Amino acid sequence: MKMIKYAALITAAAMTLTLTACKQGNNVTVENSSDGSSAGTSNSSETFLDKASKFLEADGRGYGKEQSAEIGEVLKNEFFSLKVTDVYRYSSMGDYLPDDGFDFVAVNITVGNIFSESIPVGSYDYVLRWGEGDENSFEAFQVGNLHTDYDIRFFPDDTTLSRGASKSGYVIFQAPSDSTELTLEYLEVYDDDFEGNTYHINLGNPEFAADDIKPEDNSGLENVIYGNIGESVSTKEFDFTVNNITTGNVIDEYSADDGYTYVTADVTLTNTYSTDIEIGSSLFCVFYDEGEGDDLVEYYEYAMDTDALESDSMFATYGTLAPGASVTGTVVFMIPEDSTNIDFVVADLSEDEITVNYYQVHLGELSEMGALGIQL
Repeated sequence: MKMIKYAALITAAAMTLTLTACKQGNNVTVENSSDGSSAGTSNSSETFLDKASKFLEADGRGYGKEQSAEIGEVLKNEFFSLKVTDVYRYSSMGDYLPDDGFDFVAVNITVGNIFSESIPVGSYDYVLRWGEGDENSFEAFQVGNLHTDYDIRFFPDDTTLSRGASKSGYVIFQAPSDSTELTLEYLEVYDDDFEGNTYHINLGNPEFAADDIKPEDNSGLENVIYGNIGESVSTKEFDFTVNNITTGNVIDEYSADDGYTYVTADVTLTNTYSTDIEIGSSLFCVFYDEGEGDDLVEYYEYAMDTDALESDSMFATYGTLAPGASVTGTVVFMIPEDSTNIDFVVADLSEDEITVNYYQVHLGELSEMGALGIQL
């Protein structure tokens, strides 16, 4: 089971630690256990030396305790609060199908920062369990790579909460179709790999979502809204404009794979919705053709994780945009050098929650694009 280290910096008196960010555990300290104590416990079969060693390793941190809650109840540690508001099964999500004998499980969580500083959070913190043993568990999907036709907001894979802020969204797992007692688990693991306390939220036997759409339901129900470079295209949540496009094989020291080239699109996005919306480069993909004649095949490629390029000019991989606000940045794709008929695409569900809307801007051919000029 993957254990995630949580990032935080604590400066306090004796018997505390300084904790640093690392995506392999959760740096947290327990407020109190359900019986009011905050110290850890040890297995009764442990020897005195085992217990003493564990106590010294803990260095004042709680360990060995378990806390549980139900849907709608709040669990807290020193850093954040956690609540599950609802949970649903899905038999499919867009073109994605679960493993045979499994369903997708979407758990809507709300995480609030109750610490004195900003803290990182992400879907990677959580594990879904059923039955006993690590073999009966499933880690969260990295939702940045999971694009569906469902109008649901994902909890981000990796983001930062400022002091007092909160974030809500769905974390996606899969579980056996015949499982009846599901549990969301969060395990504290510090940067030194010390395991603290464990938190469980009982999910019971989730029902299928009312908008659970079988793959065949989408057959032939597609609506394409076309636009041109420099022209604003309106979705139900935002307007976007592809301002210009370029191509090239190198972005600073980052070279495209052999036989591939970068395509970059300068995009402006404006929130036309009534509330904040989750945005990022992961909203976008390109369609392109490969081959000739009867062998011509259409492919698609989602935007790259631009956070890895470490440039202010890039469109953020994840973020939140307030109503009426706009943001401009560069979205990066990597596609084969022999690609033709390239289109910039955003997809979502229409109001009937069945028809798929494709918002499509034709980019043309690679030979028609300007030379790449991004400076990182």
